[in-house]
Amino acid sequence: NAGPYMQNAYVRCRSIFRKGEVEPDQLAGAIALVADEEQALGRMVARFGDVVHQAAETSQPNYLCEHLFELARAFSRFYEVCSVLNAEDEATRLSRLRLTALVSRQLGRGLTLLGIDVVERM
Repeated sequence: NAGPYMQNAYVRCRSIFRKGEVEPDQLAGAIALVADEEQALGRMVARFGDVVHQAAETSQPNYLCEHLFELARAFSRFYEVCSVLNAEDEATRLSRLRLTALVSRQLGRGLTLLGIDVVERM
């Protein structure tokens, strides 16, 4: 069940970019973590490199799987509470798009490392 849940979070990220006609690789800039959900998601994103290192060093991919599942959960909470494409102003919209791009990138890389298919649509 965890694999499809993580895939769905990735698909949701990609859907946001399609709907907003946004290219995530072009979203350079600062991210403002104002809402509690943004802050929680930001903390999860910040841990990714350490988790990948720990999983590789200990040969225990479950560390990465657990982290990706929690990242997907944090993104789901963020998505429910924080409007991305219809944010209150352009600065907030761009910040949330940048955060979504980081989540998308990490979910995609993490799923690939675990040998789970990365799909654009479900």
